[in-house]
Amino acid sequence: MSRMRSLSWLIISAVLLSALAPIMPVHAAYPSALVAPIRQVDQVDEEEIANRIADIRSKDADIEDDFAADTGMWNIIYDGTTSRYFKSGELRIAVDDESSLAWSIADIDVEDFYVETEAIHHDGSLDNQYGILFRYEDSDNYYLFAASSDGYYSLQLRTNNEWISLIDWQESDVIETGEGSVNKLGVLAEGDLFILMINDYILEQVTDDTLAGTGIALSAGAYSEPPIDIGFDNFFLWELGTSSDEPRPVRIPDRSTPSADVTTTPEPSETVTPQTTPESTPESTPEPTDGITDDITAEIAAIQDKIPTYSTDFSDELTGWNPFVADGVSYEQVDDALELVFKAPNMLAWTELPEAPTTYYVEVDATVASPTTEVEYGIIFNYEDAQNFYLYGISNSSRYSVWRLVDNAWETIADWADSSALLAGEGNTNTLGLLMLEDNYALIANGEVLTVLENSQTPQGSVALAAGTFEEAELVVRFDNLNLWDLGESASSLPTSEATATPSEEEPTPTAEATEEATEEATEEATEEPEPTEEPTEEAASGDFDAIAERIDEIVATDPTLSDTFTEDNGMWDTTPNDSGGAYYLRRALNIDATEEEIIIYSVLIDELDPLFVAEYDDFYAEFDTSFITLTGENAAGLMFRLADSNNFYMFKVDEIGYYQLEKRVDGESTDLIPWAMSDAFDESENAVNRIGVLAEGNTLAFTLNGTVLAVVEDEDIDMGGLALAVQTYSTPDALSSFDNFDLWLLDE
Repeated sequence: MSRMRSLSWLIISAVLLSALAPIMPVHAAYPSALVAPIRQVDQVDEEEIANRIADIRSKDADIEDDFAADTGMWNIIYDGTTSRYFKSGELRIAVDDESSLAWSIADIDVEDFYVETEAIHHDGSLDNQYGILFRYEDSDNYYLFAASSDGYYSLQLRTNNEWISLIDWQESDVIETGEGSVNKLGVLAEGDLFILMINDYILEQVTDDTLAGTGIALSAGAYSEPPIDIGFDNFFLWELGTSSDEPRPVRIPDRSTPSADVTTTPEPSETVTPQTTPESTPESTPEPTDGITDDITAEIAAIQDKIPTYSTDFSDELTGWNPFVADGVSYEQVDDALELVFKAPNMLAWTELPEAPTTYYVEVDATVASPTTEVEYGIIFNYEDAQNFYLYGISNSSRYSVWRLVDNAWETIADWADSSALLAGEGNTNTLGLLMLEDNYALIANGEVLTVLENSQTPQGSVALAAGTFEEAELVVRFDNLNLWDLGESASSLPTSEATATPSEEEPTPTAEATEEATEEATEEATEEPEPTEEPTEEAASGDFDAIAERIDEIVATDPTLSDTFTEDNGMWDTTPNDSGGAYYLRRALNIDATEEEIIIYSVLIDELDPLFVAEYDDFYAEFDTSFITLTGENAAGLMFRLADSNNFYMFKVDEIGYYQLEKRVDGESTDLIPWAMSDAFDESENAVNRIGVLAEGNTLAFTLNGTVLAVVEDEDIDMGGLALAVQTYSTPDALSSFDNFDLWLLDE
């Protein structure tokens, strides 16, 4: 039986594929000359072009993507012969058919631009092509700047489904060649002028005004020797023709500055009455009473006893964060911290967390790392868009406040107030906390409760880390050690600062039950380090193997409830990548890789009828083929089942040399229901395919390998949950396994 649970990840729509008639390289040498800072050939206006590109690069890119995670900007799909997927921090495009071109189109509309990206040869013939599609209108109309791994480049125009060569294939010694070669491609498109670059060399200038499309795509093509596999990394795009002087979405000067009252000094020749910055409103922010403070402190202590829903010390590459992009601010990871670096006055900037809970407690260390006096930094909450959110901010002079931005106009929720709990000055770190409940929220600093305020709207939107400048342009604010606890439905309210009754002793705590909403754990890897297992044995778990074999024969004699041969991406499996690995379709199989040690990476089965839900199963029999692509001697592959979240599941796994194990995790605690044991049924030959079977019926759990019953156990701790194909690493960080021919039978009670 099964039920459905809401799914929080995004299923990417199909990407277009176009057949490409082979355009074989013309072997003609094409010289290049070096001119700093941009390298270029001897052409008209070469210095002007070099300076133009250098000026563009000196500014922050409007769009950048390091492909560490699927942000939804690129089309990702597998159609049986071509695959676009994320792997190891790259966007990969693989082509399995000859004379075929595939591309992944970005969710970008741009007219004039400069774009650059790196292309990496991973597999296949050097007689290939990879490049940038631009001025894309549809699959029959676009420009294609392409290079090959054997040292050629060209510019082609595709118009009305016909090819026109604007630059025939030319050989160039600036192109890195051979297996594993990396080349940086660049295109400047302004009006009808196109400048083509490889590895910072300007190769050619071309003018053409045939097409006026606004699409951008990355592409790869195979000629007579498929398959090929090309990776792309470090994508940057600058949009040209836009003014950096346009008003920013959010400007701070519309409200009071966070500093103490300051007078202006009149010029000696004038008689001027000194003016002050706007005064705070007459009502100061209420301070909570001692009883309420004790209650909130105890509440937070209870929350902190739990494992955070999301946690980062900013030492690893961030996945899923969404920074506000604007001229004058950059986001950098420096010394295991996230820094917001400002070069412009009177602006506020932020970066959204990958989590968007409704009720929660979030805590972060924040430090002003520059000698800026007038500054603001803190936590944005109830974030709807760049013109609608709340801001809990503190200054560099021991003051705090709460503001609400409504349609880009500031409203005062709690005006600037002094607090001895806050540390001032460069280099001093304040630990800021926000406890958000349904009816009210509390501001925390360095373990002390600053105030409790009532919610004027239902908690919604996302959470972000924020900082801002006033009249001083230079500012660096550093964030570190962020932890967020999703409190779920159990969190309602706390006494407000105005309360006179005795605070309730009942403390809301995070729910331990799986909710109907799909949590982030359902899409991320199980990052807890596996507990040490018992030494492998030669003994299989006991049980009535004959009865199990008969039951399985009875089941497989009927048609499966669902099957997947992985010949195309039909949306059945989650392929959301992260910085530790992920799942992708390639060569008629689902591949799952892991790039860290002591980790499980898995792909959850999505409901067949509704891609917004993940199905949960209780009783079933499942079979699938698996192969180990990367061999380290200890990686394991298998099935996670009755998967409630990353802390509650069963996982049956087989390793590379024929040992198998059944692990159970309940509330993060690992138990070996079946210790590692060897099986002669395992095929350990090169490129072997092994078929795994898992039966879960009531409290009976049974497992097969290549048709042989391995083990039968009884356990009833977890009665329902999702299904996921998975790989697991131990002391070696690299694992890659493929999965194929998945069949699932749902069993009646």
